[in-house]
Amino acid sequence: MMDLLVCFICTVTVYEHIWLCNNALHNVKNYNKMSAALNDLSSAPGAGIGSPNVSQAAVGYFVDQKKGEVNELKMLLKNINVERDVKRKRETIKKVIAYMTLGIDVSRLFTDMIMAIETKDIVIKKMVYLYLCNYAHKEPEMAIMCINSLRRDCDNENPLIRGLALRSLCNLRLESILEYIEQPLKKSLGDISAYVRKTAVIGILKLNSLSPTLVESNGYIAQLYDLLQDPDSNVVTNAIHVINELRMSEGGLQVTQGVVMGLLNRIVEFSEWGLNAVLDLVARYKPTSEDEVFAIMNLLDPLLRTANSGAVLATVKCFVRLTAASPSLHPQVYARAKPPMLTLINGVHSEGQYSMLKHLQVVLQQPAAAGIFDDEYRQFYVRYNEPPHVKHLKVELLPLIANETNARDIATELGEYVTDVDSELAKVAIRSVGRIVAKIPSAAEELTQRLVDLVDVDSAYVRSQAAIVLADVVRIHPAAKHLLLPHLCRWLRKVEDPAAKAALVWVLGEFGGEVLEAPYLLETCIDAYADEASATTKLHLLAAAMKLFFKRPPEMVAMLGRLLGRAVNDNSNQDVHDRALLYYRLLLADVDICRQLFVGEALCAVPTGQFAELTEDELRRRLFEEFNSLAVIYGMPSQRFIKDKFQLQLENAPMSDFDLAVPGLLHPPHEVASSPNPNPAPSPPKGAALVGSVNLLDWSDDLPEAASAGKPSSRLALRDPAVPLSPAGFQKGWAALPDAFSGRVCVLASSFPASAGDYEAQLREEKVLTIASGPLPGGAGVKLFVFAEADVSESPGDLLLLSQPAKETAAVQFLAQLVIQGGGTAGDREVQLTLKHTATSALDLPRRFIDVLLLALSQYSPIPQPLT
Repeated sequence: MMDLLVCFICTVTVYEHIWLCNNALHNVKNYNKMSAALNDLSSAPGAGIGSPNVSQAAVGYFVDQKKGEVNELKMLLKNINVERDVKRKRETIKKVIAYMTLGIDVSRLFTDMIMAIETKDIVIKKMVYLYLCNYAHKEPEMAIMCINSLRRDCDNENPLIRGLALRSLCNLRLESILEYIEQPLKKSLGDISAYVRKTAVIGILKLNSLSPTLVESNGYIAQLYDLLQDPDSNVVTNAIHVINELRMSEGGLQVTQGVVMGLLNRIVEFSEWGLNAVLDLVARYKPTSEDEVFAIMNLLDPLLRTANSGAVLATVKCFVRLTAASPSLHPQVYARAKPPMLTLINGVHSEGQYSMLKHLQVVLQQPAAAGIFDDEYRQFYVRYNEPPHVKHLKVELLPLIANETNARDIATELGEYVTDVDSELAKVAIRSVGRIVAKIPSAAEELTQRLVDLVDVDSAYVRSQAAIVLADVVRIHPAAKHLLLPHLCRWLRKVEDPAAKAALVWVLGEFGGEVLEAPYLLETCIDAYADEASATTKLHLLAAAMKLFFKRPPEMVAMLGRLLGRAVNDNSNQDVHDRALLYYRLLLADVDICRQLFVGEALCAVPTGQFAELTEDELRRRLFEEFNSLAVIYGMPSQRFIKDKFQLQLENAPMSDFDLAVPGLLHPPHEVASSPNPNPAPSPPKGAALVGSVNLLDWSDDLPEAASAGKPSSRLALRDPAVPLSPAGFQKGWAALPDAFSGRVCVLASSFPASAGDYEAQLREEKVLTIASGPLPGGAGVKLFVFAEADVSESPGDLLLLSQPAKETAAVQFLAQLVIQGGGTAGDREVQLTLKHTATSALDLPRRFIDVLLLALSQYSPIPQPLT
């Protein structure tokens, strides 16, 4: 039998070997057929790309798939057919960018991608530029090959290509090509296209990261200050950000009156992003007078109605900073900011809601904001579809706007949240009720009774949180203890949370003298000491036992001894061991001193009604200083999450404006005459330049008429200048001051003499001095630059927000350009006026100066009729 079994096994083994040999022979035949087919395919005309022989094809078939795809892309980039087909070339380069985005190394295609840059298709150029910027630092020698192409594209007739080429040139991050960047960068700063100019401004910042000394030595800072007057607001925005970055250690851009007023007169042109940059500068500006404060606030008031929360918060920050010297005005500021802030709180996006609520939390903690938002407490009730973080923050804000009138309504609403499925919301609601009790003494007893009822609710986390809050309540209002003490025995048995148990033990020790069974309740906790895992509960138990020992010595002496013995030998927590040892040694040293420590009068009372952790004045002050920033969202100063080298060192900023060459005139931080602005700013919108003198919510089509609408204006009493003004001083002041008015003022009869000397003589009689004059091209008229001074009685005009008393007289200087040319009917002449002045208050000065001008021109003809 055994022999048959062995014979059978051998037979099966032989057959198995025969089957394996047949399979192997079959696989070899199939492989030979596949190799022959590959040979035929590679030798046939029009064969597939990149397979010159069988061995290469076989190797390519078995290599890693990613490497094979990169090789295929390389062949496609070299294929002449792909080069001629723009659509296929786009798809090929798009695959290269896709692989690069996924982290696949496609640096082997660098040479081929450089060759692809020579195309007229802007989509391909964008992708090639992106590739070059990503891999140039890995192939610095090869990157030099693309410099000429990029510089050539910087001169392209298409401004989009010029901007893209300049951006890519600055993004290569190679110090070896700095000399090639400088010339295109300087040229682009004066480009006719705003897109190219704003790209060049950011290019200066990228150049600074490679060579700060090059930026300093080539005068780029002065050019950036010139670009603050650029016609395009996006260029101005970029210039502000870049100057702040370059001058971070010096406090950023130097904020002067000329800079601020020039930007404010164009505030309507800026995007939301630009508004935040400009308003940040305004918040850093220190006005020279109270009139200037009101004028700036009137200009900024319309921004409170924008839909952008950042712009609204920045405007509020400006208002608070501008009125820092007049704290009595802060309530009016918060009242003005109330409607837009409440509107944004109920916005569509939860992120915006949360941000606005965090900033409102800081505002509500300011003493000046007390009571302003109280009547809108229903706006802070939670909605069912709001995310949890918004709900929690709204509930935390309700105690801040609670008063004696609405406290009970708010507490009732908070009681509804206690039963919410969100346990954290329920806990926050209970804590908020406790804070209302602490804030409103008149409602303390009623609301404390509601908290007492919550301890009996059939919910562990509700019971625990209510017990914790009640312990805080009796610290602030000890008179409410009679509501708690009768229930202590039952609560100690029901509460399981360590923090809640610790709170009840504290109450027992603090008021145990009034609870008959207090020592025996504490004895239960002492006997269960070995089972207690919470160090907090053990520490409260030690303190409560010491307090109760001096109130009920006969009953507590044995219990205290057992407790101290167990705690001193407790090695599970060092704090518990040290505290027990301290109490033991205090008792041994002097019992009377120990009694004073534990049974003093109102040792744990909170007379201010607020706990220290809720009144961190220093933290609150620092957060308010960083209003409209991430510091408010994080609840901590920016120094804790931003390194010092990235902080704007405002303490190093200049304390005052630049030295004045001419009294009353401001000039930028570099010589205007030697650095003319290649892109002068256009005239501001009608009405925008009359700072604070008209109702800014209702622009008028005719500025002089609008200026006189509020009240009749008296003619200016011009006087001889105290300091003669030179042409250079006039040019400097003209470049620095904003336009107060620009437009037509009247039409003169054709019989009026056309000589510049005649105009000068008549203007001189009214004490308006001519700095320079000359004929217009073709003899079509004359142009005069004139200067005058006057003592003006400053009055605020129609202010939108606040009121102020009248001021004394102040010297004001007027700089004007008169252009008298043919423009009316029957040969009449049109008078165009561009006026600037040094007054900082909200006055109707343009109207009054025009009256002087009309009086001077009326000497040779009837009084001209103003254009309406």
